[in-house]
Amino acid sequence: MATQTTQKKWDNEECGVAWKRKTAKGESYLTGTFKVGGKDVQFVGFTNKTKKADNHPDIRFYISKPREASKPAPAPTVQETAPVDNELI
Repeated sequence: MATQTTQKKWDNEECGVAWKRKTAKGESYLTGTFKVGGKDVQFVGFTNKTKKADNHPDIRFYISKPREASKPAPAPTVQETAPVDNELI
């Protein structure tokens, strides 16, 4: 019973979730969402490659911007001109 009470408390205090991922080069990073002002904000987190002291952060987080869906190239327009007699064949 205590476990359920503890779980409910943590559910109310949860502010985000993250997943471990690997880049094509094998580097680890985090991706997930934080709740900010009642909205889900997507983020990514990368190892701090410039860390030089213990008081520097281990991970730096960045807000993920949605990727633009690849838009199909616009269809070529057809020129509507009257054909000349010799252009029909």
